Amino acid sequence: MPPSASPTPSAAPAEPSPARCESVCDITTSICQLRDHICDLAPRHTEEPRYQQACERATTDCEFATEACHACS
Repeated sequence: MPPSASPTPSAAPAEPSPARCESVCDITTSICQLRDHICDLAPRHTEEPRYQQACERATTDCEFATEACHACS
């Protein structure tokens, strides 16, 4: 494409397929289950701040994944 030409706008994104949404939601379930396991460890290791930090990151990951699943459904 010549430097002066602008790209044509792309079409609106297609709706996600049911199989894709199912995969996203299955992964969400796994992420949130892992969050539960990680956060169960934090109270047993109160002297180690990294456990609480890992729980906080896992909680954020679960929230983002849940939003993605709901947006897809």
